[in-house]
Amino acid sequence: MTERELKLEDCDKPVSGVIHGLKFECTSGACPEQYDVYAGKVQVGYVRLRYGALSLETPSCGGKELMEHEFDEALLGRFESGSQRFAWLTKIALMLIMEPKEMIA
Repeated sequence: MTERELKLEDCDKPVSGVIHGLKFECTSGACPEQYDVYAGKVQVGYVRLRYGALSLETPSCGGKELMEHEFDEALLGRFESGSQRFAWLTKIALMLIMEPKEMIA
């Protein structure tokens, strides 16, 4: 089964789907909101939003940290809106696509 590309209107709640060819699999909807990210069957990223900090590690949890963003809300454990979720997951997908393949393998 082919996963469909996520659109803004799909993102009003934590959801699994594809962004720019990468599959985001929601593994927890809140506190933390987190996703495993796959290129085909290979995990290339782990995304977590917990205590107001959004992080991206590759290739999985405990791997190299590629990004961390601190939100103003210190207890934020999930995105506040669908547009915020879609914007950040899209930015993360683009970061992973641009990362040299040897860095995420």
